[in-house]
Amino acid sequence: MIFEAENHCPGGVWQQPFYVTVGFTRSSDNGKTWPPPVDSELGGSDRYPVLKIATPEPTAAEPTPIPLGDALPSAFVDGDNLYVTYNFVGPGNDGLQRVARATLGGTGQVSFLKWHDGAFSESGIGGLDSGVLPSQGCPGYQLMAQISYDDALSVYLMTVVCVSVQKDSTGTSQPYQAAWYFSTATSLDSQNWTAPQLIENSEFPVTLGCGNQSNGRVFDGWYPSFVSPGSFAGHLSTSGRVFFMNGCDIGKRTFASRTFGITGATGAGLK
Repeated sequence: MIFEAENHCPGGVWQQPFYVTVGFTRSSDNGKTWPPPVDSELGGSDRYPVLKIATPEPTAAEPTPIPLGDALPSAFVDGDNLYVTYNFVGPGNDGLQRVARATLGGTGQVSFLKWHDGAFSESGIGGLDSGVLPSQGCPGYQLMAQISYDDALSVYLMTVVCVSVQKDSTGTSQPYQAAWYFSTATSLDSQNWTAPQLIENSEFPVTLGCGNQSNGRVFDGWYPSFVSPGSFAGHLSTSGRVFFMNGCDIGKRTFASRTFGITGATGAGLK
């Protein structure tokens, strides 16, 4: 299991902005039970973070906290390699999707390398990273990505939510709409992704003010997961369904689905 672990309580004081890491654990009984969490920055021997930024986790309440860390992971197994696409949140965020890689099949804890400046060269714990897609796609930022392999087209497919932003009357950038975008690659080793393209019929408004503290965002399309019935896990054909959340990203939302279809020799059209 690859999971997101958020700490909202530095020093035992609750705050909405979080420090976040990507964690890893295994089940010994096919997912019926899992190792319990360990109250430690680096977890325990069988449940632990694998992706973490260099900035240490706050140990006390902060006067002006901000979200900070590696977040929103999604995993894909390709041979002996486990790829995780994720988001960096914090100062210097360029809005581009990240990818890290680990080799499966060994003993002991799994160790990841982050993609940085053209190679998997930085440690998953504390290392630097950089975006893998050549551009945002929309005038904003990417998140909630998925990597799949399309057997019909023999290409890897990355899908992302791209949130468009514009400045309000105070000069603060605010989201106003979002959509799904896709990119293709022929090699996960070189991460040779194409420029993101809009997935037809996926563009909807983003409205602010939902959730318990009214700081959430409503969109008809959070966390899209593409599935082709009859294909192996993580693999797609040229059609299937997208499962997603419609509603508030930190509040009430509904599980929903739509159909999708891919056209063109390299997935040139996705709708």
